[in-house]
Amino acid sequence: MHDAWIALARVVLGAGATLNPLEGTVMNARHWVGFATSLLALNGCTTPQSPVASTPGPDAAPFFEIREDAAYLDSRLRAVQTPLSLRAPEGAGNATHPRTAADPVALTLVGELLPPQVSGLVVQACDLDIATIGRTVVVGGNVAGPDAAGAMQVVDFTNADRPRLVAEVVFPHADVHSVCKRGIFIYCGVSSDDPTWNAPVRLVEFRQVSTGVVSTGRWLELPSHAVTDLAGDGDWLLASVGADAGGVVLINRVQLQTAGFVPALDARACAFDPQGGVVSLAGGAGGLASWTLPGLAPVGAVTVEGLQYESAKGTIEAQGAYRYVAAGDGGFQVFDRDGTLHAVLPNAFHMGHVASDRVTNAVSVIGKLAFVAAGALGVRVVDLGPWSPSTPDPSSTGLTLLGEIDFTDEVSSNMVKARGDMLVVAGGLGGVKLVRMSSAGGV
Repeated sequence: MHDAWIALARVVLGAGATLNPLEGTVMNARHWVGFATSLLALNGCTTPQSPVASTPGPDAAPFFEIREDAAYLDSRLRAVQTPLSLRAPEGAGNATHPRTAADPVALTLVGELLPPQVSGLVVQACDLDIATIGRTVVVGGNVAGPDAAGAMQVVDFTNADRPRLVAEVVFPHADVHSVCKRGIFIYCGVSSDDPTWNAPVRLVEFRQVSTGVVSTGRWLELPSHAVTDLAGDGDWLLASVGADAGGVVLINRVQLQTAGFVPALDARACAFDPQGGVVSLAGGAGGLASWTLPGLAPVGAVTVEGLQYESAKGTIEAQGAYRYVAAGDGGFQVFDRDGTLHAVLPNAFHMGHVASDRVTNAVSVIGKLAFVAAGALGVRVVDLGPWSPSTPDPSSTGLTLLGEIDFTDEVSSNMVKARGDMLVVAGGLGGVKLVRMSSAGGV
């Protein structure tokens, strides 16, 4: 019976849990919550948990660790209340103008999330997701260079003026390139060349609970070398996997099984089209492509200028009739659903920075504004004019660069996400900036 309980605990808590209460090892309260709810499910009780699906066999060693000490978590997020303003766009001097009624949005820096250390290495945030229902921010990151180490952090943004770090999951031998939150479930795209792993590229599932997160024990092997992006819609997940043998993977997240795959070299990003189907972004000839759902039949593709640098992220958002593309060295680009290019905001010259540092890594659209993560240029704020998904301005003739958010510490912006009144910026070694936005400015 002793061995049966231990086997059940490992199934419920996942291969990464080194837990054995019957042999004297401490099992913390959060793991007992996950264990207890799973036991209830096995006895016919209803719990908010996805059904168990078959996964590859266990690894030779645990591949993640959940950090949950409250004092540690509190020490990683610095609460602040700092009004932010916009610097004049590059070429118009370095003056910062004060906030006025005419400003597009009021911004307040409310928290700074420090980068975690894993295996003695500092992890830089590279991907973000925001769930407006539940007001949760999920951060994923890895380390620069050949070493592999990653982390996933979960921030509770329920109190808009005082966000809290509620969970941190670290991967000592794997990079975390992408994250996605759907309901109470969180998904991480991780990769490793550790010889003890039996699947080097994985989609790993966690469940959010009142005390933080627990492992569901489920993960899915994916092709190629890295999960460059994740998106979710209902019971579907979409993953772009880059480099050789890469492409776009459609996943049934209830069974956590692959439902479709289309090859694409250098796949950078993916998204669900709210009007139906899916879209993907790839470097080289792949460009911007559309596919049906769930069959992944090709609808069309157009070339996208840019994405020449491997280190530039690249993202896509599909809202209304438009696709908003972060194209690395190709700047910020706006396409319609038919693939027509309407507007380009190029990367500006920036004294003291080489061209590979002046890239558009990501873009996030809310209302009439686009927030553009532009590497060494920081975060650029753009009025979309006639190409707003919700409030187009017919009197405008193009994109208007309103300015750059003044974080004062020269943030190199790797990723940005804006949802509701929350704006989150991944600033590399500078950590993650958590910003409250006021809708009074017309966002």
